Amino acid sequence: LLADRLGLSPFISGIACSALVGFEKPSPEIYRYAKEIAGNPRIAIMIGDSYRADVAGALRAGFDAILVRGDNPKKYPRYCLSLDGVPALAETILCR
Repeated sequence: LLADRLGLSPFISGIACSALVGFEKPSPEIYRYAKEIAGNPRIAIMIGDSYRADVAGALRAGFDAILVRGDNPKKYPRYCLSLDGVPALAETILCR
């Protein structure tokens, strides 16, 4: 599992699949569902490669977000080029 390789598995409480939930990102319903199945944690982080669907949708739903992609035209501050940068960014969110 990718989360295992990145050392993030201990932080994952569940997976929300849009095909099963009936809502897709950036709909706030998919984020509400994800937070609910995770036990409504105080901090929830969306990690994705689309600013519109993953970052903007997550921020509107009260999540933190990390953008992972080759470019960052919106100059989003929690950004990395590859998944290898996710743990350090997640740590900055979790330790604030």
